[in-house]
Parts: sequence; structure tokens; C-alpha cells
Amino acid sequence: MPPSTLLLLVAVLAKGCSAADSSGAEQIHLSFTDDVTTIQVTYSTFQPVKASARYGTDQPDTLNGVALPFIVNDTYNEMYDAVLHVGDFGYDMFNEEGEVGDTFMRQLQPVAAHLPYMTCPGNHEYHANFSNYKNRFSMPGGTEGTYYSFDMGPVHFISISTEFYYFLEYGFEQVFSQYNWLVSDLEAATDPSARAARPWIVLYGHRPMYCTNRDMDDCTRVHDRVRVGAPNHDPPIPGLEDLLMQYGVDLAVWGHEHSYERMWPLYNYRI
Repeated sequence: MPPSTLLLLVAVLAKGCSAADSSGAEQIHLSFTDDVTTIQVTYSTFQPVKASARYGTDQPDTLNGVALPFIVNDTYNEMYDAVLHVGDFGYDMFNEEGEVGDTFMRQLQPVAAHLPYMTCPGNHEYHANFSNYKNRFSMPGGTEGTYYSFDMGPVHFISISTEFYYFLEYGFEQVFSQYNWLVSDLEAATDPSARAARPWIVLYGHRPMYCTNRDMDDCTRVHDRVRVGAPNHDPPIPGLEDLLMQYGVDLAVWGHEHSYERMWPLYNYRI
């Protein structure tokens, strides 16, 4: 394993591989599984194809967009080993009966078929209870990709759904399921033997607990739901900041706010 961690606003660590196809499969993307010795290949097809994969380093086609060609070039120069995409895909994947999502996934393939492409849901995936997200991405954990964890090198990565706190019309039980799972996951990750092997714990989710923008999103408010929960809800919904502090999470990566900023370690608005 490489000794260092690379970040792409996203992130990175183990040796990657690529999947290519000429049989009609498209939107190919890789992901880690619950078994650290395997990689999962997911793809879409509009005709019957034989399910097989070939690994190599084929060069990508020319792509549209400003940033993507640079990311593709970096990927094929082996600058990254995995990617974390922290919510909001394609703007929006469900539009035009999913064709916008198909186009996005085709454009993404030169990166996502070469590296494990690890995701979490954002607010733009809300339509039909996040059905496009759940059906397009195959993440570990058995929760339709909404929350899971995996180990890579010296890092324990945790992916969560911040959207459980905001789309309560889809049910609030998933908030409690995720919270209880997160407690168990952090307990295991901070066991002395586990922490010795993987001293870094990195969590990622779409909506941040803190931000300095003035757009009236929850992260501009002291009572941010992800941070402190919804104590007046019946039953009260627990927030996550106390939990992350208790178990010594080292780094949190967020999206949602359309600006870049990084902060000193914070707890309850104090450095």
C-alpha cells in the first residue's frame, strides 16, 4: 500500500485497476466490497451481454466539461487510487427519465472504470426515495449504498447519508438505523488493535456541520440537524458531532456548499 493519502476533493489510497468493454455494457464503474480482496464491477446495458470484465489501462475518449478531462488525465497517470464522490451526481440523474444520469455515468466511465468510485447520496438524489442513486451504485454494507464503511491502507473510511435528516417523508427509522450502525462501526474501528492497524478514521457525507456561507443552509446555524440532531422530534433524533468527538474521528469530508473551505478541528464551535 502507498504510505501516503492523496485527496482529490475526494480521496484515495490503494492500487486501482480499470475495466473496459466492447460488448454493449456501458457506464462501467468499480467499487470496493465487504471483502477487501475483491472489487465489484457495475454497469448498465440495453441489450443482453456476457458478464465478464477485462482489466487494463486503455486510454479514454475525449470528454466534455472543464474539470473532468484533467481528472481523467490524472487517473491514467496513476495519481489517484480511489475516488470519494460526496453526493450530487449529474444534476439531476432522474431528469428526462434517467437519461441525464445515463449521460453522466458515460462521461464518468474513464475514471470510475479505472478506480474504485465510492459514493454517498446528496440532496439532488432525493427523487423517488433516492432510487436512481440506489440502483446505479453498488457500495458495500447491504444498505443500498446509503451508509457503509471500508478499510484502505491505514485509514478506516465511513460513508453516511446526511439526507436521512432532511427527507423525513421517506421515514425516520433510517436515521436511527444509521446512528446505531455508526456507533457499532466506530466501536470496532477504535478497538485498540484496529486503531493500531488503521490509526486514521475519515468520515464523509454530503451536508457539512459547519460552513461560513450566508445562504441559510443548516450549516450556517447553530442547530444544524446533522450536528445536533432534532431533539424536539418524537422520538428525539440524535446528531452526530458528539459521536464523532467521542470516538476520535480525524477528518470529515463534506460537499453541498458551492465553495471550498477547510477548517481546524472543531467541536461545538470551538477549535
